[in-house]
Amino acid sequence: MQPQDIPSILDALTEMIVCQDRDLRVLWANGASAASAGETPESMVGRHCYEIWYHRQSPCPNCPLLEAMRTRRPAEARITTTDGRSHLLRGYPTFDRNGNVTGAIELGLDITEQVNLENALRNSEQRFRELFRHAATGMAIYAAVDGGKDFVFRDINPAGARVGGISRQDHLNRRITEVFPSVHELGFLEVLQEVWRTGKPRSYPVSRYENGQIRIWLENYVFKLSSGELVTVFEDRTRQKVAEAELIRSEKKYRLLVENQTDLVVKVDVEGRFLFVSPTYCTLFGKTEKELLGRSFMPLVHRDDRAATERAMRKLTQPPYTAYLEQRAMTVHGWRWLAWADKAVLDDSGNVTAIVGVGRDITDRKTLEKKLIQVQKMEAIGTLAGGIAHDFNNLLMGIQGRASLLLSGIDASHPHYEHLRGIEEYVKSAADLTRQLLGFARGGKFAVAPVDLNRIAEKCVGMFARTRKEIGVDTKFAPDLPPVEADRAQIEQVLLNLFVNAWQAMPGGGTLYLQTEVVEIDAMYAESHHALPGRYVRISVTDTGTGMSEATRSRIFDPFFTTREMGRGTGLGLASVYGIVKNHKGFINVYSEKGCGSTFNIYLPAADGSVSDAAKAEKAPLRGSGTILLVDDEAVVLDVNRPMLERLGYRVHCAGSGREAIDFIREHGDGIDLVLLDMIMPDMGGGETFDRIRQLAPNVRVLLCSGYSLNGQAAEILKRGCDGFLQKPFSMSQLSEKLEAILKNRA
Repeated sequence: MQPQDIPSILDALTEMIVCQDRDLRVLWANGASAASAGETPESMVGRHCYEIWYHRQSPCPNCPLLEAMRTRRPAEARITTTDGRSHLLRGYPTFDRNGNVTGAIELGLDITEQVNLENALRNSEQRFRELFRHAATGMAIYAAVDGGKDFVFRDINPAGARVGGISRQDHLNRRITEVFPSVHELGFLEVLQEVWRTGKPRSYPVSRYENGQIRIWLENYVFKLSSGELVTVFEDRTRQKVAEAELIRSEKKYRLLVENQTDLVVKVDVEGRFLFVSPTYCTLFGKTEKELLGRSFMPLVHRDDRAATERAMRKLTQPPYTAYLEQRAMTVHGWRWLAWADKAVLDDSGNVTAIVGVGRDITDRKTLEKKLIQVQKMEAIGTLAGGIAHDFNNLLMGIQGRASLLLSGIDASHPHYEHLRGIEEYVKSAADLTRQLLGFARGGKFAVAPVDLNRIAEKCVGMFARTRKEIGVDTKFAPDLPPVEADRAQIEQVLLNLFVNAWQAMPGGGTLYLQTEVVEIDAMYAESHHALPGRYVRISVTDTGTGMSEATRSRIFDPFFTTREMGRGTGLGLASVYGIVKNHKGFINVYSEKGCGSTFNIYLPAADGSVSDAAKAEKAPLRGSGTILLVDDEAVVLDVNRPMLERLGYRVHCAGSGREAIDFIREHGDGIDLVLLDMIMPDMGGGETFDRIRQLAPNVRVLLCSGYSLNGQAAEILKRGCDGFLQKPFSMSQLSEKLEAILKNRA
């Protein structure tokens, strides 16, 4: 092979190979590269790679070629092109004879199929993992030992651990004969051995009697996986079996038991016509026994639950002749959720002659489950919203900082002065949006102090009334209202969002009612709202508008949910209201019916102490002196904060991570007056970095800053002795004031 043959050989490879200069302009490309871009090698020469493949005007954020040229070492990254295909790109730096970087060689592999397979496998595993963890039925996985003579626990889901009365962590990899010594006596070990040996699934009830009474009854279904492991699916049917035994024992005892218990008991024929109804059933449905006997129960069932009820009836006609059903029924109290444990009654020939059902009102449980799901959903989305706000605040920091730097060097007569002031105003507006996101994320308290809700409410409703004169306002403020610990600005945001929501619900005009009062919340009511009992201040906002359906009411606090047409609202208003109230350890509920208006009730814990004055106005930038170590993993923050600090008169050193900061403190700690420390960093976060700084240099002042607000993590760091907190984005004036306050008392 001759040197002149190398280009033709490279051109024949299926891997993409591209030579580029320092500006990422293509110098040479092989055929595979040109084919992937729909170009020819000749048409690519002289053009930027990011323009050819990704239709961008600037390099990709994680470009491996730039990384390779910067570090002088090979680098790689996964990048997805505009047509949705995934590539593994490797960059290799090129050098001239003097060792100077002249460009880079890019090697690309199409890994789309590999990525798709990885994603499919990960999604499949996740689905089955979630199914196993959240199943209401007990599930356990066993592996055979001693040639199938015994079995060890490989896993058990939470429902199974509850049914078995065991701890998952304490029993993993332990033998079943050790965890349940009675497994021999109950015959269950032999069932496991048979299924493991034959591979045929088996159903097997595990039951134990004491003094002629059922002590325990588990319905088990055992099957074998292709891996050789066994899976058992089991339910605790003890209560159901006890009820069945009691019912079958004698008609007389059965009737006496039924007529004196709180559960609902019915007996129907195979067509669903009542043969017997307990007094509790008659009371709940407001009908006499005579009115019910001989009639079908189906008209009492909610239309949407009738199909499931019919399936349960069919299930009762075949072994094991039992069924469990949850359905809605129309009672004297309206629609109520009822849970039924049903059992078929057989004659001597094994034919089903009737069905006995034992029911219970589970409406309260259903309501609590629904609220719990809502809370979990809001917390999950809140975490995402908080992360977005944090990253966005870092970008705003770069914009705000550069605007502050430019403004510090010009006066009001400069032609760019108003434009720069406009940029600052837009940054403030964007920061308000991230404040809503942080408020929704339950991480948005900034300046907490005792505040008078009457005063805040009066101010907000007055401002609203002046701008919405078609809406009448009626207020009723409780005298001597105790203060609450709150962020004044955020509570104003909550009230204004609710006022705007009420205005939108009254397009033809109406009346807005605002009331404050002190209430005592008992333990039961507090638990239903995941709050603590005690004294609360309640603010009620009521409108005479269109009201809401149940479907709308169940989603109004979801982020990005809105009933307005596209482009006329972000859907963050009520979501941020929910997050802010929760973040202040309060809760909110809403009452509304279609056509009857809406009432929002906000509950905030009452506090002791006197009311705090409003925040002071921002001061002009203050110059200072000293040496500051700036620690942040975001290049945009380092790039703008360093010149701001230098403009204020400080000497500045930079560290791009917590570990870099610790190394610098270890060598130069005596010369550092203050560390400006970012809270959220990879590898070593702000909390750990702060603790290490305190160990190495106890006298160095530390100012914590973050795109997040003063939430739990930042508050904990402050409790450990951190000297202050500053939320991004901040102006040069805010930064200088904070530094001056911390450094003015230095020795």
